[in-house]
Amino acid sequence: MARTFMYMCICLVCALPAVAQQVSITARISQPKAGLDEVLELVYEIENLKGNADFQGPNLNNFSVLSGPSQGSSYKMIDFNGQIVQRQILFTSYLIRPRKTGTFTIGAAHLVINGKKYASNSVTVEVVKNARSSPGHPLDAFSQRGGTAPRNRRDIQEPPSLSEADIKKNIFIKVAIDKTRPYLGEQVTASYKLYTRLPMTMSITQLPALNGFWSEDYELPRVPKPVEEVVNGVPYQVFTLKKSALFPQQTGKLTLDIVQAEGTVRVMEKVKGWNPFADNPFFSFNMNDPFFESDFFTGINFRDIPLQLSSTPVDIQVKPLPGQPPATFTGGVGAFTISDELAEQHFTTDDVITYKIKISGQGNTKLIGVPAIRWDERLGATEPYSTDSVLSRNPDIESQKTITYYFNPSEAGTYKLPAVVLSYFNPATQQYETIQTTERTITITQGNKAAGTDTGSPADDPTGFSYWYLAIPAVIAAAILAVVFRRGKHPGTSSHTADPAPSLPAMAIAGQRLRSAQEKIGESNKEFYEELNKALWLYISHKYDINLGGLVKTEAMQQLSSRGVAQNIITDIQYLTQKCELALYTPINDIEERESLLARTQAVIVALEKSV
Repeated sequence: MARTFMYMCICLVCALPAVAQQVSITARISQPKAGLDEVLELVYEIENLKGNADFQGPNLNNFSVLSGPSQGSSYKMIDFNGQIVQRQILFTSYLIRPRKTGTFTIGAAHLVINGKKYASNSVTVEVVKNARSSPGHPLDAFSQRGGTAPRNRRDIQEPPSLSEADIKKNIFIKVAIDKTRPYLGEQVTASYKLYTRLPMTMSITQLPALNGFWSEDYELPRVPKPVEEVVNGVPYQVFTLKKSALFPQQTGKLTLDIVQAEGTVRVMEKVKGWNPFADNPFFSFNMNDPFFESDFFTGINFRDIPLQLSSTPVDIQVKPLPGQPPATFTGGVGAFTISDELAEQHFTTDDVITYKIKISGQGNTKLIGVPAIRWDERLGATEPYSTDSVLSRNPDIESQKTITYYFNPSEAGTYKLPAVVLSYFNPATQQYETIQTTERTITITQGNKAAGTDTGSPADDPTGFSYWYLAIPAVIAAAILAVVFRRGKHPGTSSHTADPAPSLPAMAIAGQRLRSAQEKIGESNKEFYEELNKALWLYISHKYDINLGGLVKTEAMQQLSSRGVAQNIITDIQYLTQKCELALYTPINDIEERESLLARTQAVIVALEKSV
């Protein structure tokens, strides 16, 4: 039975880029195989229509048309040259029931625009005798388009009722994983998805514990956007509830816990309407006549049904890493590269040298331990600290570990920085692979401090203010000890990872600058305040990992505040930096004021150290 009517397309002017594409009309059927007594939905989706068009429906002689053609619209998001654009989709739908068994092809429908005809694809339906031959319910499709279900009682003559089993077929939670037998430490991507063909409102009541895994969650949109997936020939709207990159930490069988959700689903049901003759005794004896069960005296109602959903636990069998790992293996599983960073090759014994090692690639670098390195003792190497960051989640996790050492050489000379060697297991090749940096040579010349002594010896102090030099190391040492004892050792924490950076490197740099400022307290006005300013900013930069290259004072203060630094400390920092900047242009020759600023800077650094 062909139906023809006019489409009226209202064009809304909005601030979106134009996406000029050809008009298209696409047909789809709610299920390709159905029972003789089942109701199917036939939908035609129309894209890129502007202006008016004549819709010419298909030949439906092998089906009874229960409803339609009904019109509606919805929206979908598309990626246009890197910009997300909203596009309107028009649709025309029919509710149909097969007249007989067999395999039937529903021919093309057409759109006629200014005399030009656009044809849809055809769809094929296999009709069998047994009802409910496949899951699904045709009256839920309005939820897929975001439109409205037909409400007129004559639009749908006999909507089938939904049993609990039908509901469970039409809405469920499923866990999808990309590996069932990973190696220890190898990424497994798990997606918890809600499949639905019914209008619903659901909220998660229980998330998986993920015991035995180190997990990194993927970022999901705050407002989930469904995508369509076809399961056993039946289309579903699918919402991703949670997506995680899982790294198994033990071998053997591990189980992904269930996700639970609860809410309501909305179903349509046929109800008996008002009977004008029900109270008339003349007609009361005929109330059971089938006539009064006809569509004239019945209607369609919506009912919300409470529902609890739960995913099925999924087992994963984790394989141990093969063979005997090399001595340079520290736990990495994936595919990685290694590089190092050193600002220059020539330094003095007054310098604090920063040396960084970066390990990056596909896998979880948090599982990689710090490689063992034997440094020349004269370099005065600190204990390393490391930070990890996720670079990408597309689709596998790519991360980076940065390991930082500080050197404070005590003697002039030429030093070798040995190559850093690291091995990891690559699941793709099923082999251990080794990467390494290149050996470096650095040259240290003698600075102001005497060989084998600390900077700023009281005997070398020409100012007479040697008590400041004596106080600085004591204050710094006391701050370090206080923080170490206050933090304590927690089970399961790594001595090689800290965030923010540990005290020693930042305090060492601050101490060097403060000693330099103390040496210049009675000399150059400009150099004293420069050293004082650097002591404060370099400490903040290293302690809180703030990049000095892009540092703006107000932004730095905001970052400190967001990390829990007390407002009175921030106020002191602002006061000190303003004083130092002002003194660079307006000389302050008062020695007592300089002493006060030096002491106050020390106090602020100690307060920052204790606040972490």
